[in-house]
Amino acid sequence: MCGSVKIVGKEMTSSLSGRSQAVASDTFSEVTADVLASGCGVCFRATGGSMNPTIKAGEKITVEPVAPRAVKVGDIILYWNHRGVIAHRVVRIERTPGDDWVFLLRGDAAGACDAPVESGRILGKVLSVEREGCSISLCSRKAKLLWALRSGARHIKRRVCGQASPLAFGHAK
Repeated sequence: MCGSVKIVGKEMTSSLSGRSQAVASDTFSEVTADVLASGCGVCFRATGGSMNPTIKAGEKITVEPVAPRAVKVGDIILYWNHRGVIAHRVVRIERTPGDDWVFLLRGDAAGACDAPVESGRILGKVLSVEREGCSISLCSRKAKLLWALRSGARHIKRRVCGQASPLAFGHAK
């Protein structure tokens, strides 16, 4: 088994624009997927705010390969979609008639789930985030408890405010 590989290409894409940025992002996604498929872990800086407050933009995350059958509700997984690689939390797991798995994911700061993710698109599990020089495990009981409390508070707020279900997809039905 190999150690983690630090991928710095994602950090360099912020100064690019237009098509060049899309190509750099595609390359980053492909390299990340290849490294994880080879059994090695990766470390890179997260972009975007969809996982706030668990993972903030610019923080370094560590991702290790994971078998889809080992994924549990509450885990943060890295998966591949049309936008590149995305790290979001598993909110529900469903078994398909073909004995495969489909995962419903949502960013901690998002109001709706992503489109369902088939097991073949799962690349790895986010193990930790580096914040202010300290590594914080995202797999610990404390991390899972904080997520459960935040999730419960969000659910109550939605009920009180009459908003859509937290498991609703981001598109109209």
